[in-house]
Amino acid sequence: MRHLWSALLLVIILLTSIFSEKITLYLVSSVGFSWTISFVLPKLVALAFSFLLAKNIYNSIILSNGIKWAIGILVLTGGVGFYLSQNLPYTEDYKERGAELNLSDNAELKIILAENESFDGLLMIASPSCPHCMKAAKHISILQKRVPERDIKVLMYTLTQEKIDDFILDSGVKDLDYKVTDDNEATLALCEGKFPSFVYITDKKVVHKWNNYELGFPALDWIETGLE
Repeated sequence: MRHLWSALLLVIILLTSIFSEKITLYLVSSVGFSWTISFVLPKLVALAFSFLLAKNIYNSIILSNGIKWAIGILVLTGGVGFYLSQNLPYTEDYKERGAELNLSDNAELKIILAENESFDGLLMIASPSCPHCMKAAKHISILQKRVPERDIKVLMYTLTQEKIDDFILDSGVKDLDYKVTDDNEATLALCEGKFPSFVYITDKKVVHKWNNYELGFPALDWIETGLE
């Protein structure tokens, strides 16, 4: 019975490690958990089940306590290590705040506000060939569905609609509001040449900005509240 239980625990650890990102997005989009909880939960599951596996193996073998402890620790670190090998940890994933701004004098921003002067929400600045932008677009698409009252737009650093069409085809994200760049210099100034970048616009000005890796899962929760 202990061998069967160990096998089941091992399978759960392997599946959680391999499909961690998909589990996170499922918890956010289908279950309705917060971004932060959905991101942390698979990690806690992998840690908890690695501990249970180590404990079960410890109780199953007939050896000296010292050897049993060594094997238990090896199993625990192995389970956690495998998870981390499949899901490289980045401290920025836990980040909420980027940089506070008070920016209203930007040509691209003025064009966006001319189209929607009451814009209150997130502007994602992306490059058509950027793989990180494609991954971020999937998160922003889910964000849009969770808070449809929040304005969300994707400003693509390109002058042609064809590039946007290619991006939609490659990313599979077609339900966002995409826009071509009207002023390249203004767009680069807004994102500092870093893709993807994210700016929060309210009261006709940019009040907060995250450059690519800075938009952590707590930041997505914060955006949903309107930065409250």
